[in-house]
Amino acid sequence: MTELTPSSHPHSVGGRVISRRVFLKGTGGIALAGALAPFLFESQAYGALGTGTSPEQVHLQWGADPTSSVVISWASPTAGPNPIVNYGTSALLLTSTSVPIMKTYTDGISGEQVFTYHASLSGLNPDTTYSYNISDGATPVAGTFPASGVSSFTTAPSGRSAFVFTSFGDLGTPGPPFGATKWGESQYNAYYAVSQVEALAPLFHLMNGDLCYADKNQTSQAEVWRDFGLNVQRSAANRPWMPCIGNHEIELGVTQYTLMGSASNENGITLTGNGAVYSGGSYPQFANGKYGQASYLTRFTVPDNGTGAPSGGGFSGSFYSFRIGSVLFISLDANDVAYQDSGAFTATAQATPSGTIPAGTGVYNRQYTGLLGTPNEDNTIPPGNNVQTQWLANTLENAAADTTIDWIIVQMHQTALSSSTDNGSDLGIRAAWLPLFDQYQVDLVLCGHDHDYERSFPVRGFNHNQGTGITGTGTGTGFERSGQTGVETLQPNPVITDPTVTQFDTSKGTVHLILGGGGTNKPDNTYGGYGSTTTVDGRSVHAAGVNTYTNPKIVAAANKGLPDTWEPAIWSAKTDTADAYGIASFSVDPGTTAGGTTTLTLQYYHAPPAIASGTPPAAPPPPTYSVLETITFTRPRSDGASPVRAGGPPVETPEFANPVLAVAAASAAAGGALYLASRVRSARLVRVGTPPR
Repeated sequence: MTELTPSSHPHSVGGRVISRRVFLKGTGGIALAGALAPFLFESQAYGALGTGTSPEQVHLQWGADPTSSVVISWASPTAGPNPIVNYGTSALLLTSTSVPIMKTYTDGISGEQVFTYHASLSGLNPDTTYSYNISDGATPVAGTFPASGVSSFTTAPSGRSAFVFTSFGDLGTPGPPFGATKWGESQYNAYYAVSQVEALAPLFHLMNGDLCYADKNQTSQAEVWRDFGLNVQRSAANRPWMPCIGNHEIELGVTQYTLMGSASNENGITLTGNGAVYSGGSYPQFANGKYGQASYLTRFTVPDNGTGAPSGGGFSGSFYSFRIGSVLFISLDANDVAYQDSGAFTATAQATPSGTIPAGTGVYNRQYTGLLGTPNEDNTIPPGNNVQTQWLANTLENAAADTTIDWIIVQMHQTALSSSTDNGSDLGIRAAWLPLFDQYQVDLVLCGHDHDYERSFPVRGFNHNQGTGITGTGTGTGFERSGQTGVETLQPNPVITDPTVTQFDTSKGTVHLILGGGGTNKPDNTYGGYGSTTTVDGRSVHAAGVNTYTNPKIVAAANKGLPDTWEPAIWSAKTDTADAYGIASFSVDPGTTAGGTTTLTLQYYHAPPAIASGTPPAAPPPPTYSVLETITFTRPRSDGASPVRAGGPPVETPEFANPVLAVAAASAAAGGALYLASRVRSARLVRVGTPPR
């Protein structure tokens, strides 16, 4: 991203003389938009960056305090002459103005320049509807959004309050007839999923990564982002869409940087590639901006995480948290700890206006915020110098001590608990982050990555050495677990296994949800194919594939590493084998009594594929979203006489110095290998007094 000195000179907008303050800044980012009007195509051309300065791809994000601050973001094909937001509590009289910050980046393959704008509105009133209009400031006729009239949003309520939010991941772009171009992963459901968010009318929407799959359309990355923005604008201009980084937000480009790494993975296999993905003690990468995040960071401005700007070595924009009522939301970039590879890959050399990207190049961001620590005796991994994991530990510790926070909800893309036959589960996430989720009683973890719906039972702690190696693909590939038994997968332990139960106390265990059914054309709703069905405690349990060591994209051209091990998915409570598409709606009820019960109700709506017919294809009829299941989560409020989170998990198995003895002792005592992996705070968990910079 580009940094320029601010310019300041008077301009007239709507009869008022204001000072233009346009900053091109290398921090943060925003990107989600589409069209507020009933139809997406008014004055907007899909499949190209277009011309002109009129605002488009409008989307909202929460500011630092959702009760009083909102960021309005948009893009334009070329730089606007004097962009401004007019807003107020009356649709007829917009009495306040905000001048945006402008951020630009140049796509690392096509060389196309993208212009985005971010207006921070602060000092707003809680639980209040505001109207707004965006102008590009052009003369004699200004381009505006909306083209006529105003749009609106509502700020978050203050204190313990009831509200509704929705969530899904893996959206993609709608393709023809909703757009001019069918990009990789395009599917009609991507259009109707946005419509469904608006039908449910939540306070805000969580977008769990893999937003548009621009990295799979490498010579048209900016155009794919535009099509995505024009689609989601129909909702994101009305309510905040809060994103997280998925593996497909990591894009190839000509920016080169070096990450520290290892010459071999956890199975002793030396990793090399034509593009030097992983060689020696460090590896160079070719990315669209540092870490391949230029487009994402430029398009979104999310709450600051305190680690500093990317231009200064920080990671603002990559992960963040925000608070609404008694609920803390934490958004993570799981590329940082996941074993499965992350970003784009090119099997052939890519010529760009600024140089050539070598053949065999991929982007693998594991430990990009710093190296994790040496594994503990229980095979979990402490934060070490990993900035994101340090930040996560601090954020959770502060939340646990805050008696005004009842719920902790984590959003990330990759999955720790998934039994899909595609990506499956990831040991890297389990080892680094699940102990923290256990220790601080995270209630829900919302993911995407696998394009389906799966709900876990509440889980706490691990069963050790439950994995069986899957047949490998040849010497030197890194997949050499074939025939091994007793492989360490840190199998999450369910605290309840009754499939008929529809109400769970999440103070006893964390529930993981795969919500990857936004709109991509590649459904993943088949389960258990990596191993045999087994009987566990009288239950028939299907298998789950697990990635158990680093596997960057060097095995085959453009193919990510697949699970090398399987375990019985004793933690899986519900899958949707009928429909891969869907949206989750969550209703928060804070309760009325200090120390009493608060509830959070999940309704998951699923839908069949939207199928078009004819040549050219006509718009398919919208699919029917119907309720697959309704689940109620409960927990004690944190304002009781004895806060539940303050002492850690209410029931825990004592830690053992020797993990082998731990497994044996737990097996002998309880018929299982339950071993709680949350570490002793004073001895094992790294603490950081202030966010690292």
